[in-house]
Amino acid sequence: MNERNNTQLERAKAHFYSWRFTESYNILRLYFSRLPFQPEREHAEYIGIFTRVLAELGKSRELEFYMLELERLHRRTPTPLIAFQLAMVYRNLPQPRIKETIALLEKLVSDPSAKEYQIKAKMMLAHCYDWLESDTKHCREIIDSIEDPEERDLKIMLDLWRAKLDRDEGKPKKALLILNSVLDELMLPHDWYLYFSAKILLADLYLGQRNLKAAQAHLVDIRDLLTGRRFRAIEIQVEALEKRAKEAGLNLDSQTRPAPEDLSRASLRRPTEVNLLGL
Repeated sequence: MNERNNTQLERAKAHFYSWRFTESYNILRLYFSRLPFQPEREHAEYIGIFTRVLAELGKSRELEFYMLELERLHRRTPTPLIAFQLAMVYRNLPQPRIKETIALLEKLVSDPSAKEYQIKAKMMLAHCYDWLESDTKHCREIIDSIEDPEERDLKIMLDLWRAKLDRDEGKPKKALLILNSVLDELMLPHDWYLYFSAKILLADLYLGQRNLKAAQAHLVDIRDLLTGRRFRAIEIQVEALEKRAKEAGLNLDSQTRPAPEDLSRASLRRPTEVNLLGL
């Protein structure tokens, strides 16, 4: 890849992490237009950001276009480069094709030639099993098989996965230690995706502990950050979290702690889903 393209892709990444999705899209769309004719390593490197941008902007037709092109390429040349991108697109479709995603990822994580994709592939595989089967044990096996990555954002994402699994396994104190440590490392706007993921996990964790005052504080923080912005994927998670909070007796229109009788009726339903895919 020439230096100019590399500079443009890094600029697209910077736009993405600064919540400027349209600017990021304009750069990435131009670069990905060559994917059907000239697949490159960088396509796989940036596919996570590109599919998230398409999903957040509601460009489902473009996602479907890239799905068809990647399926065609995969039939012709089923390399890890193509398989990883196809899995990412399958997962980010308006109606995700989870079983097809799992089939691609299972091959990737066992393929010695796919080593550079395996950390992200394992995280996405754990996400798929968690969503499809709520299989905490299997997810733990997958996540524990990942060695600490050198890349900062991936390392933080791995910590978030460990906290999520600790929550699901009934170890809230351990999860809280990890999440508070992660939040100390994050800076907005660059870390918005990681920040929202950590905040959603924390709010949900406090709901599970019936600490509604702490849960409400994190929900207020999340809503304040979302004001004036449209994050489709984040909104879906926040709406699910708020629904669970209301079922727990939390008055989201008030800054006061619910009455004691509300706490006794707090919901202990299945925890809120968090999309820890690894971009």
